[in-house]
Amino acid sequence: MKGRKPKPTHLKLVSGTFRPCRAKRREPKPVPAIPPMPPELCDDGKLEWARVSVELHNLGLLTNIDRAVFGAVG
Repeated sequence: MKGRKPKPTHLKLVSGTFRPCRAKRREPKPVPAIPPMPPELCDDGKLEWARVSVELHNLGLLTNIDRAVFGAVG
């Protein structure tokens, strides 16, 4: 597919360019959740997981899909 990647609906709503006639009907909408902490994290990683995961969840930015990436940084 050539051209720009389509902008997600929530970004269109924020920027004011949302048009219901062009809305995607089957856009994925992951549910915000705090994924389980990986047991292999070091002690500092576990403390950081506990601190940052709550903040990201409160903002609606963390889902169970993000566990591997979020845990890899620790």
